[in-house]
Amino acid sequence: MPRVAVLGDFMRDIWWIAEPHGVSQDSGCPRYAATQRLTFPGGAGNVAHNLLVLGCTPITLGNNVYDARLIKKYRLCSPGPDYPQVFRWDYNDSAEPIPLSELRSINWESLTGVVISDYAKGSIDASVIDYVARNSVGPVIIDSKQGPAPFSPINAKRIIFVPNHLEYEAHKDTYDTYENVVVKEGPRGCSLVDRGRHVCSCPAYAAAPLSTCGAGDVTVAALTDGLLRHRLGPGPQLLAYAMRRTGEALNASRYTCQIPASVTKGAVSSSSSSSFSPSSSASALSSN
Repeated sequence: MPRVAVLGDFMRDIWWIAEPHGVSQDSGCPRYAATQRLTFPGGAGNVAHNLLVLGCTPITLGNNVYDARLIKKYRLCSPGPDYPQVFRWDYNDSAEPIPLSELRSINWESLTGVVISDYAKGSIDASVIDYVARNSVGPVIIDSKQGPAPFSPINAKRIIFVPNHLEYEAHKDTYDTYENVVVKEGPRGCSLVDRGRHVCSCPAYAAAPLSTCGAGDVTVAALTDGLLRHRLGPGPQLLAYAMRRTGEALNASRYTCQIPASVTKGAVSSSSSSSFSPSSSASALSSN
């Protein structure tokens, strides 16, 4: 079972289901009567949760030690077939960099890989990146709102970047210097880019999602699981596995997207495992 360090911004998604209840007499604003409150891990926490469901062992490092440090995202939804969001408000919307004492608390040589889930809230800074560069030994899967430039201290051959299509376009010149970039393209699926060259694409899993909140976190977890546990190299099989798992989460989730616990762990046949090319093999991704 792969041991995966998950570093980044840990959040809590809090969903209030509320019915319209007239107008407030003192302010004239819409009034709602709350009927249900649901909580889910968000951000790096959602990545870690989905890795655990898939069969990996996540080791979490970030602002998740105390509840008071968690970034909280509140959403008010009206009841109905699609649970439309009325509005959202955020609390404690920043985090301190991961302390050196936390980074030193784990055995980095025992890890199979590292995931950096960076929402640019503050948990990941230059000191954290430098520590990962010097101490991690396996693949590093990076989903960052900061773009690729801050992660240059990490050996490029060990990195798989997972930006969405807007993030990719915003930093295209830098992303196109890397070998393994998986671009999340929403309802179109995802694509693999190698130094600016399109390698392959995979369509999205057939889904009629009620919510896409956290879908990108699921994709990151599924790519990590496919790479580290199923030994799928960057290519069509890995993308197809990630899209299938993401689709399962979208089909099952009304709120924050999560892979259902009922999914079959290890459902990848040996015939579907791709041979790794020299530039994207497990050994290449693990080299210093």
